[in-house]
Amino acid sequence: MMSNPNNGTNNNNDNDFDEHTNEVLRTSSLSIVVVGASGDLAKKKTYPSLFALFKDKLLPSNTKLWGYARSKSTDADFRNKIRPYLEESAKKAGGTPAQITSFLDSCFYQSGPSYGDIPSYRALSKSIQEYEASLTKNQKNRLFYFAIPPNVFGETGVAIKQTCMTSGKNNWTRLIVEKPFGRDLESFEELNATLSKHFHEEHLYRIDHYLGKEMVQNLHVLRFANTWFERCWNADNIQCVLLTFKEPFGTEGRGGYFDQYGIIRDILQNHLLQVLTLMCMEAPSVLEGPRAGKAIRDAKVAVLNAIVPIELEDCVLGQYEGYADDPTITNKQTNCPTYCLMKVKIRTPRWQGVPIFLRAGKAMNEKKAEMRIQFKDAPASEYLFQGLDCPRNELVMRLQPNEAVYMKTNVKSPGFTAQPIQTELEVNYDARFFKGSSKCNPDAYTRLIFDVLRGKQSAFVRDDELRRAWELFTPVLHRIENENIQPQIYKQGSRGPDSADTFLSQYYKRNEQYVYNTNTPESSSIQKSFTTDTVKTANIVSSSKPTKKKPILKNKKDLCDIGLMGLAVMGQNFALNMADHGFRVAVGNRSPAKVTTTVERAKAEGNLPIVGCMSVAELIGSLKKPRRVVILVQAGKPVDDTIAQLSQYMEKDDIIIDGGNEWYPNSVRRAATLKEEGIRFLGMGISGGEEGARYGPALMQGGPRSAYEACAKIFEKCAATTK
Repeated sequence: MMSNPNNGTNNNNDNDFDEHTNEVLRTSSLSIVVVGASGDLAKKKTYPSLFALFKDKLLPSNTKLWGYARSKSTDADFRNKIRPYLEESAKKAGGTPAQITSFLDSCFYQSGPSYGDIPSYRALSKSIQEYEASLTKNQKNRLFYFAIPPNVFGETGVAIKQTCMTSGKNNWTRLIVEKPFGRDLESFEELNATLSKHFHEEHLYRIDHYLGKEMVQNLHVLRFANTWFERCWNADNIQCVLLTFKEPFGTEGRGGYFDQYGIIRDILQNHLLQVLTLMCMEAPSVLEGPRAGKAIRDAKVAVLNAIVPIELEDCVLGQYEGYADDPTITNKQTNCPTYCLMKVKIRTPRWQGVPIFLRAGKAMNEKKAEMRIQFKDAPASEYLFQGLDCPRNELVMRLQPNEAVYMKTNVKSPGFTAQPIQTELEVNYDARFFKGSSKCNPDAYTRLIFDVLRGKQSAFVRDDELRRAWELFTPVLHRIENENIQPQIYKQGSRGPDSADTFLSQYYKRNEQYVYNTNTPESSSIQKSFTTDTVKTANIVSSSKPTKKKPILKNKKDLCDIGLMGLAVMGQNFALNMADHGFRVAVGNRSPAKVTTTVERAKAEGNLPIVGCMSVAELIGSLKKPRRVVILVQAGKPVDDTIAQLSQYMEKDDIIIDGGNEWYPNSVRRAATLKEEGIRFLGMGISGGEEGARYGPALMQGGPRSAYEACAKIFEKCAATTK
């Protein structure tokens, strides 16, 4: 469950929130309308976040939810569609089956032929009015969540304005609007004009979920509640700033959408720029209370106004190899960047001369989001230490994975030498605040939706912020598109284009000898083998044993012969291949939607015996012993991530098969690490492409004979044969 002051109490009681929040929870009713309720965003983020608030009693006791979309559905069918996503969310953030059922009982569905269909919204408004008329609450509020594309924001807003606004002095209507807020300055102004014509700024909550992340919200406290932070937060002490967002996967079938926007619009112009403003703003007049929303956003706009418009010469653009192979991308000659390193310059006394880098990329070597401040060289260190290298200090605030704050600090090397070596002063949030507890931090969407209920606008984006952001980015975006600027191709699973590291090295000095400390009680031999800092793979395997977890066990008669994790097209096809040869296959994926797709394909192709699993615990518990699991994810860190998730549920003599064409030393490392736990490891290349995976690939296995023999019957039947 989430960590909050009201956890486990009745929401009619006061809690540690401010009196206004307590009053809202005590005396108001709430009608929530999720527009675009059948889409991925609503199912994966909006409804799970609303459920998290519901089960922790952070919604008014009289709350009902309506989903609105174009597809036709009954209330019961709609509830069944979103239930799996709530169940998956409950495994991470808490929640019982009874709570899920109770929440779904308050969920209803209204369809319409378009997102601006007035008769459909009148029907919706009638349902809301009937519900409100049955209550005695003093305050009757309405919240609309726009989980829809921006091209229908306008017609949706008009329909809501004409049919669904609350009346009465104490009642409010608020709209949460999802990004993207246009794709350049002109489209933003058009979109903003449409919404502003019908709604005041206090109605609108433009959500950027990065502003709800714990470490981003922590910036206020770190900067302004610690004397030593603010004293060194300036150009006198800081060498450079690096804000990074990396994903280890590509567009995965979303290329058609992504190709319209690119990495600059998708990540830099909103998420990273918002983080930059909070890092670099001057102290607002107030950080909490009713005036904080205006004060904080005024300070952010002041930073934006001081930024020099972005120039192409300050950017390194990249595109990962094979990007245009995504079947949803129609323009196979696309110059859409999937990577960008951008230097930003701020003209204020605090930041003059300090380069600030925004870096984001897809299909890279790791999953990482962090804020990194590198300080200047220690004065006279070269003379004082007689030429010994004294690495630069760094403050790192890690957003994901595993929230943490650490300062890279120099200490004396153990023993007789005086060589400075770098270690870290660290606060790991999970270890420090949630170790041994069922509580966890609320996710960003949950936190931000709760802020909307409380009328707190400081973590939402104001129209003048967006206008200035587009003024800074539109010229370089138009130049890239109009001049057909070509990005540099980089390999999937790499750090990005080589030229990006070269450009960055002019300002940022990387300590190649630094190894992030993983020898903590929370470490595991695999889970800590992929750190968010720049480390050497060979040095990051801890000797501590991972904590084992219990899988969700199934009846013996329902057990499967083999499991498969990773359901891109190759994974789906290989699972169908095995099932087509009579083997019962349990499948899993980090996104539930692909599990559903695979199961539907299995039914359509002859009711093949494929079992969809919504968690790793369920997948492992669905397998016969010794358990055998094929991994088909991108090479590199995604394989380590998947092994870490699987191995914590597996036992001695179970087998993990890496089905990717992996770098040999990585396979050796994984095999050695898993051997310590008694888990056997096979490396297996699958050749023949997507069609081969479905109808008969060439399979190339390597590993212990006992592991191969335990899998031979399956693989020999599924592999390509010659007559």
